[in-house]
Amino acid sequence: MLFFPQNDPAMATVAAFATFGVGFLARPFGGLFFGVLGDKLGRKWVLVATIVLMGGASTAIGLLPTYAAIGVWAPILLVLMHLLQGFGAGAEQAGATVLMAEYAPVKRRGFFSALPFVGIQAGTLLAAVVFGLITLLPEDQLLSWGWRVPFLASFALILLALFIRMRLRETPTFIELEKHEQVADRPIKEIFTHGLPGVIVGVGLRMAENGGSYMFQTLGLAFFVTVIGDNADKSLLTWGVTLGSLIGVFSVPFTGHLSDRFGRRTVYRFGAVFMLVYTFPAWWLLSLGNYAVAIGVIAIGIGVAVNSMLGPQCAMLPELFGNRHRYLGVAMAREISAVLAGGTRRLRSDGAHGAGHGVEPGDRQDTRGGARRSGRDRRRARTGRCQGPDIGRRDRARHGSRRAQRRLRRDRRRGGASQPRAGVDVSRLGDAPAAHPGGLRAPRRPARTHAARASRRSRPADGGARRARSRRLARCAACG
Repeated sequence: MLFFPQNDPAMATVAAFATFGVGFLARPFGGLFFGVLGDKLGRKWVLVATIVLMGGASTAIGLLPTYAAIGVWAPILLVLMHLLQGFGAGAEQAGATVLMAEYAPVKRRGFFSALPFVGIQAGTLLAAVVFGLITLLPEDQLLSWGWRVPFLASFALILLALFIRMRLRETPTFIELEKHEQVADRPIKEIFTHGLPGVIVGVGLRMAENGGSYMFQTLGLAFFVTVIGDNADKSLLTWGVTLGSLIGVFSVPFTGHLSDRFGRRTVYRFGAVFMLVYTFPAWWLLSLGNYAVAIGVIAIGIGVAVNSMLGPQCAMLPELFGNRHRYLGVAMAREISAVLAGGTRRLRSDGAHGAGHGVEPGDRQDTRGGARRSGRDRRRARTGRCQGPDIGRRDRARHGSRRAQRRLRRDRRRGGASQPRAGVDVSRLGDAPAAHPGGLRAPRRPARTHAARASRRSRPADGGARRARSRRLARCAACG
């Protein structure tokens, strides 16, 4: 409100949330840009760049002059800061998810992949608490300097996050890609040729979870204010979001752990069905106009319904993509859905209120969390050992026959051919199937006939063959 003319308060409210929506529109472009860098340069340094860009823009908002000071330049600078903020946030959550998924052991990948989102829940909780404390200030102090405090105080959190990320090591998966020279040269081409089905599935997964979150955070609050009227205490309603974030600190890793035991799809479907069933009584309870009931409804909707889908989703998204374009695939899936389910929904809900009141792409998901697996893959998941590329019936044409794969593993055990054959992704993320690197295919050996195999078995060993040939040449020379 401070950055827009106050001639029409309703339009100023709409403009404020339109500025917020601009940040959401920048997120897919940031995910595309930093996703490519994450697949080409590594996960660590992209995470360092995104926190600097996003955190710097957030701190700069606290230093901006208002509309009364510089006029039309105030909203222009605010929009620019939101664009930078959204551009950096476009690959922030995707990078954290990919980093943890590639570090985590196979059996506990769901739990460890959910841990970065505990920080998001804790951050939302902290923001809600700070907002509640800031609103206790007198209105003149709040509008003069109080609103700047949260933005400026975030600089300390940025320094802490930057210190932690600078001490991180690159993920073992990306190190293996560099070691075997399998880093993608053109991740965008690979994501559109091999990863597009995974992006579509990921967008669908995120739409339900992200849309449900904003439904309770924005539509629910706006609906309750509509029921109560202009005298509704909006600061009191934010405690529903606060309690929901507090529940999420525990429910997100718990549902991630459950996905390791019962499967990603099983736990995700439970959350989706619970969200669908819970929505109808939730809106009826909000229509009662009771503050305590509304706070409980919003807290359960965010903490249980939404986070029951978020927990297993943290590991599902990285398992949809191969190593060579995983960062880009997860970033695109997350941020496209954020625009469709989050930014436009918030803009529509708050705009209407202001006007009236002032794994490999395309693989099928398994109930155990990765793509559909064979018995060999399940044995590998139980033992936790990587037994080479995952070769299934659909991948045999890409990576050669099973005989060729057994020969490759035998050579590795004997210390022979350690360099992988072209087209074989040796550093798979746990038990998900190998993504086919674009344009690289394993050479197909011609099939031998039964007579040729019998002839090969009857031949002497290489050393004996050379000695026999030498004796024949010697006899020929003696005969003249």
